[in-house]
Order: sequence, then C-alpha cells, then structure tokens
Amino acid sequence: MAVVLTVRFVSCKPKHADIKVAIEKVISAMPDASGATIEVKDGIATISGVFKDESAKAAAEAAIKAVKGVKTVVNNGTVEVPVVEVPVVISADEPLIKSLGRCH
Repeated sequence: MAVVLTVRFVSCKPKHADIKVAIEKVISAMPDASGATIEVKDGIATISGVFKDESAKAAAEAAIKAVKGVKTVVNNGTVEVPVVEVPVVISADEPLIKSLGRCH
C-alpha cells in the first residue's frame, strides 16, 4: 500500500515539460518578453533572452514564479539597450577659418 501511495504522490507533481509549456504560454502573452527563452529542471526555471525593459523582465519573473511546479526562478535575461541616433550637425567652415585667422 505504501508503494501505491508513493507512486500516486510522485505522479501528481508537474513534469518539467508540462511546467515549461505552462511557462511558455504565460510568456507568449507578454509582448515585451517575446525574446525570452525558458529552461526548466527540478522546478528551477531559468530565463534567458532579451526584454524590452527592466519592468518587463521583472513582470516575466513574477509571472513564472506563479506557475504551478516552479520552485525558483533564475532570471538571466537582459534588457534591450535602446539605440539613440543623434543627428550630426556639420557647421560651415568659414566661421572656423576666420576664427583661426584671428589667432595668428
């Protein structure tokens, strides 16, 4: 009888694959976490990939912690660095040439 109860108790725990599927479903509903990937082993969910910002990274971690079977979340995700293009302004040469001529 003890063996039967042990087998039933063990079989009630979510499997790694089931946990991963549940996490991927949660992450797929988060557009700011579209670059995230998940690995699950022994109830530890490891997040990798790129997030839009820190709040998206934190939200993904919190959502994953709420998934049944997740014991711990290791968040190795990174935050996307925004590319800021600064316009280059080219000044006319004449004022520079005139100012240099005054120094001599």
